[in-house]
Amino acid sequence: MDTLFWFFSKLLWWIFSPSRILLFLLALGTVLLWTKKNIAGRWLLSVAVVVIFVLSFRPFGQGLLFVLESRFSHSLKLPEELDGVVVLAGSENSTISKTWGQPSLNGSSERLITFISLAKRYPEAKLLFVGGVGSVDSQVPTPEGTARMIFEQVGLDASRVIFESKSHNTFQGGVASYELIKPKAGEKWVLITSAFHMPRSVGVYRQAGWEVIPYPVDFGYDDQLRFDFSLGHMAVFSRALHEWIGVFVYGLTGKTTELFPGPK
Repeated sequence: MDTLFWFFSKLLWWIFSPSRILLFLLALGTVLLWTKKNIAGRWLLSVAVVVIFVLSFRPFGQGLLFVLESRFSHSLKLPEELDGVVVLAGSENSTISKTWGQPSLNGSSERLITFISLAKRYPEAKLLFVGGVGSVDSQVPTPEGTARMIFEQVGLDASRVIFESKSHNTFQGGVASYELIKPKAGEKWVLITSAFHMPRSVGVYRQAGWEVIPYPVDFGYDDQLRFDFSLGHMAVFSRALHEWIGVFVYGLTGKTTELFPGPK
């Protein structure tokens, strides 16, 4: 059932993501311009252009992102001792890494950077890397290979790290993590993931019965008041919207402990 949920969630977002809807409207509008329904075509093109213009306005995406990223404190004081550190995959360009034989990271590289930093700061702590292939394409390699290459390059012994590489999404990863580690009551585990993804992640781990210490990284919001337009801002809006949908769907389907998980 969880695999079916994952597949349909991927399919629905692939169809209804803002960029694909707008591309469809632009294509359909262009085709209609060359038919007797050219007025409808002009309307579709006009709507698409206006929506692109609006979503490219910086404050829209930044506003959605800020609420997610500010949910948990970013000024975290960790205890002197930790039982373990968990990092969620998502910073690896696994396909590029496999193609060229060198590790490739994306804009979320802070996840691994922080994980490595805490691994060295707490040499006795257990280490857990969570995440398999999030794509429906079975040919895409798992993030584990890229992570291992990174660990080798920076001198972190990969044998210290427990790898969970079968999960497809955040929920499966949380459940698999708990079953793999079986943490005892009172243990202190840090959870590292992107700040915008932290509310949903914490909710999943709580639902699994695991109270973790949130360590948000990879922030995308900044406090510079700018009213510019860019397709990059539309990408930020799309990413934030995707996460908000995930937060509410997980909450409504019982995959998290509450609708919008926050600090206790």
